[in-house]
Amino acid sequence: MYKNFWYACGQSTSVTRKPRKLKILGQTLVAYRTEEGEAIVMSDICIHRGGSLSNGTLEGNCLRCPYHGWRYGADGACVEIPSNGANKTISPRARVDAYPTADKYGFTWVFLGDLPEEERPPIPHFPGWDTENFRPVYGDYTWTANFRRVVENSLDPAHASWVHKNSFGSNQDPEVPAYTVETTEWSSSTEMVLVSPKLKGLWGRKREVRNEVELYTGYSMPNLTFIHMTLANGKMRNRLYNIAVPVDEETTITHWVILRDFFKSPLFDGDTYRRTMKIFYEDGPVVASQRPELIPRHISEELHVKCDAIQIAYRKHCSAIEARGWGIDMDSYRTLEGKKATMIPCPTRRKTTKVDWVFPEVAMNEPNQPSGPAAN
Repeated sequence: MYKNFWYACGQSTSVTRKPRKLKILGQTLVAYRTEEGEAIVMSDICIHRGGSLSNGTLEGNCLRCPYHGWRYGADGACVEIPSNGANKTISPRARVDAYPTADKYGFTWVFLGDLPEEERPPIPHFPGWDTENFRPVYGDYTWTANFRRVVENSLDPAHASWVHKNSFGSNQDPEVPAYTVETTEWSSSTEMVLVSPKLKGLWGRKREVRNEVELYTGYSMPNLTFIHMTLANGKMRNRLYNIAVPVDEETTITHWVILRDFFKSPLFDGDTYRRTMKIFYEDGPVVASQRPELIPRHISEELHVKCDAIQIAYRKHCSAIEARGWGIDMDSYRTLEGKKATMIPCPTRRKTTKVDWVFPEVAMNEPNQPSGPAAN
């Protein structure tokens, strides 16, 4: 798992004036909106006695802990300690980590890291989001699997013929044609054509409709995958964007949105949702059964074929991230989980070097010691 990236908290509509508890990268967080509508995400753990701030109450733009009434501002600084009485100086140590946020693509995003704004990787790009008039449908799916297994599954063209033979794949012609991967600093993409089952209903009756799916697929680091599917000779187009958010090392939530440019009445949203979830239900048990649970440390520890090219590109991007020293030391994390609170540092920590923060930062792997799997 990696710090210094933007992670989706869920749909923007899920962050409201009622404090909501989240868990991302093993960190418990609280999310809410100010009276002006700005999303706030901070650590959920009160630095006094560990009360859960998400169980507290909002007073204006401040959040009051339910245990001893400590009141925190939207910047994470404590502004009131009731037991001390009025007009008492509050220690600068009385603060929790508060993280940058943004609303984009219908999701609320939080930047979990301490990089200054000008050095942060961008929010993962949704290619083609604003180019035409598509209708969106949103949803979520929870996996019992590591997020990197989930990401690679979304990028895997060969599994469609077998895992999805009852939805959009076909094992009558499972060969994956050679393809070229285009790579940038934070992303990779490719185009290909796969054979699909014969279309049913109205489209299946048209003789001129080819039995093919044109795909434009790829990823943006660290956890967005996208699949643009074109069927029925270009007359039916779907665009699926999956954000695989690590809850912890063994659990992942995918926040997804699918766009369609056909049957755009809201009456068809339910069918779109069911068809999309069917794909996740087909994938879920297969990915959960993969061993080892974590992608092997070295690329030679699994056998690869030519159609794995985009997955290999993703592994190389992960190795580059680990070389920056952004990989969380999961061995240390597992040892301390539930015993000691450690925090992913927020940008304010860099600005307050003289402040001794109550909770220490999470341990990070050394740049020359990749966290978990790495492609060399």
